[in-house]
Amino acid sequence: MKDVKGVIFDMDGVILDTETLSLMFWEKTLKSHGIEMDREKHILLMGKNSEETLKCLKEIYGEDVPIKDYYLEKGQAVIDYLEENKPGVKKGFESLLKYLIENGYKSAIATSTARWKMANRMKFLHFDEMVDCVICGDEVNKSKPNPEIFLKAAEKLGLKPEECIVIEDSKSGVEAAYKGGFRCIMVPDYKKPDEEMKEMIFKVMDSLEDVEAWLKK
Repeated sequence: MKDVKGVIFDMDGVILDTETLSLMFWEKTLKSHGIEMDREKHILLMGKNSEETLKCLKEIYGEDVPIKDYYLEKGQAVIDYLEENKPGVKKGFESLLKYLIENGYKSAIATSTARWKMANRMKFLHFDEMVDCVICGDEVNKSKPNPEIFLKAAEKLGLKPEECIVIEDSKSGVEAAYKGGFRCIMVPDYKKPDEEMKEMIFKVMDSLEDVEAWLKK
């Protein structure tokens, strides 16, 4: 695609299969405290930074539940797991990144995850060292669905929003890309796009393999 000069990736659920991991540890942590976490509740947390996640959890479980303690407990369990284990990589990502590098596209990761957590996830993979820039959730003032993180990534790449494609899997990410003037390709992980999301999405694709095939046209 000649009018595309850069690709900005979300991380969790787009590059890494960490949403599955997150749900597993949420279920385990909350079950130990007699509380349930299901897939639908977990979808509400996707694409949010720590502050927004806690706000959402309080809305779900109420103010009387010490959810911040459980959040920290779950987070530590994930960190401990990733210190010893490599997270799953989404199908097609490594091939797509190789194609981008070899064909002169610029690339970035824009994740709501804090920098130190991103480093923990990338410990055995080093994709953060292969892209041109990484912008993390603790490096912006406003989280998705505010477009700040994508605008900052584009600025770092030296590109205009219209020259970039954003690849997302969450509603907040899709909305952030749309508000920033980016074309957004959604590769659904847990949640299929609803009608509101479809209005903001440039294309929906089944996998990153499809994104690579589209860029080659």
